[in-house]
Formats: sequence, structure tokens, C-alpha cells
Amino acid sequence: MGSVLTSLRIGLLLLLVLVSGRAALADAPYSDARFWRIERDGAEPSFILGTMHVTDPEVTALPPEVSRAFDGAQALAVELTMDPATQIVLQGAAMTADVDWMERRLDDRQRSLLADAAGQYQIPVANLRALEPWAVTAMFSFPRAELQRQMSGLQPLDMQLMDKAEAAGKRLIALERVEEQLEAFTGYSDQEQIDMLTATLEGVGRIDGEFARMKGAYLAGDLADLSAMADESFAELDPGLSGRIQQRLIADRNRHMAERLEPLLNQGRLFVAVGALHLPGEGGVLNLLAQRGYRITAVE
Repeated sequence: MGSVLTSLRIGLLLLLVLVSGRAALADAPYSDARFWRIERDGAEPSFILGTMHVTDPEVTALPPEVSRAFDGAQALAVELTMDPATQIVLQGAAMTADVDWMERRLDDRQRSLLADAAGQYQIPVANLRALEPWAVTAMFSFPRAELQRQMSGLQPLDMQLMDKAEAAGKRLIALERVEEQLEAFTGYSDQEQIDMLTATLEGVGRIDGEFARMKGAYLAGDLADLSAMADESFAELDPGLSGRIQQRLIADRNRHMAERLEPLLNQGRLFVAVGALHLPGEGGVLNLLAQRGYRITAVE
């Protein structure tokens, strides 16, 4: 169950890249790099890395400048840790007692889309019945190869950093509570959850190409292109729903993370690893920190 829960949680976070940021970011602040130095007088420098929550070896291979900053940090701050208590909450949230929801809430076309996707991923439909619709959406947000790597036990970038931090005796800090993060992904009506599931199933055939473009933009530090992908991927959703998703997944969480980072950054030598699309834009974490008096510079 642990690997399944991890995959569900990472699938939710991968959705950030696909559903966040409707405004164009080409000229927005902090949209041209994924690794940044954060400084303020009276504290040693800290660093923030925008991540992709995947196991792909090109993503998890840290550039030398990132490794040096990580090694020199005294603490690691991430969105959410995966301690036993967090896993229990995730398990309870992902499972449903309504094992007949597919028959009641999906029409014939939607059930066909689900069966086709499950066949492509070699997942029995029966195994999905005990999951909430949002959890099924999360699972099919991955390319098949990525999901298989996770289910085999490979760790995504964020969790690899957590393991390294614990092994090195660094303090590990969660910037969010699991209940907050789950609310951002699950606080939608039954019909809205089915709409998101349907959009995801309709895009299963495109996920490999979208993931390749996503990875290329990420490795190039092109957060503006990641935002453009968001617009393209979720253009079919109701505009009102898209706006609520953006507000809950990005804007609200950005404000919380910036507020909680400030006292930690004032201690200095902090390494922060959060999803890349939390960084750019006027409402991004970096600009919010700059408004609080921090100097933010890209690390080459």
C-alpha cells in the first residue's frame, strides 16, 4: 500500500504542472530558471529548487551547483513529508466505500475511456473501484513508464532529497499539512471530480508527448512553457472550475508557503524543494519572498 499511496500523492503533485497557471508567464518574474539563491542581510544564503515530482533519471540527476547547495544546507523544507501519520491520512482519503461509483457516476463513454486507459496501463479496473475518482485521476496523470517506476519502488526527486537529508542528519521540514494539500485536490463537487477524471482519461494517449515536453521545459528552466502547457491541457475544462483549481492548487498554497518560509529563511542555510510552478509569476513564491525583502537571484 505504501508505494500506491506514494504514487497517488505524486500523481496529485504532477497534476500541478498540468492544471496550474492560466496566465501567460513569458514576461513574468522568476520564470526562466528552476534553481535560485535567496538572501537577506543577517542570514546566510538559502536556496530553492523547483522540482518535478517524478522518478525520471534526467530529472533526479542533480547539477553540481544544486548538490553543493544541498550539501551545505542545515535543513530541507519540502511541501509535504511522507511520515507514517501522513500515509495513514492519504490512505483514508484515497479509498472509497462506494465501490459502485463507476456505474452510478460514469456514462458509457466515460466507462469505456476508463477501461481503455486501465488496459493501456495494465491495471485491472476492479483495482480502481476502491479508489476515489480524484485518486484515479492522479494515477492516470503519469506516463505508464513513470507510474511503473514508482510502483517498482523508485523514488521521485523530492523523496530522494528527503532520504538524503535524513541520512545526512539535516532537519526535515514540511511546509504544508497533509489535510491542507488534500483539500486543494479534493475540495470539488462530485461532478467536478468526474469532469477532471474525464479530461485526464481523454488525454491518456497524449501523456507521453506532454510529459516529454514538460521534462524538456523543466530541465531548461523554462517555467513559462510549463505554464503554457497548463493552458493547453485543461482548455476543455469549465473556466470556473479551472479558476478554482488554479486558486487552490497554486495561489493559496503559494501564500502559505511564503509565509511559512520566512522564519526558516531567516535562520539561513535552508534548502527548499517545491514544485517548479510554485516559483514564477507575480503570485509565485519567489516574488512573494522578494516583496518581504529577500534578494532572489538565479543560480547558473
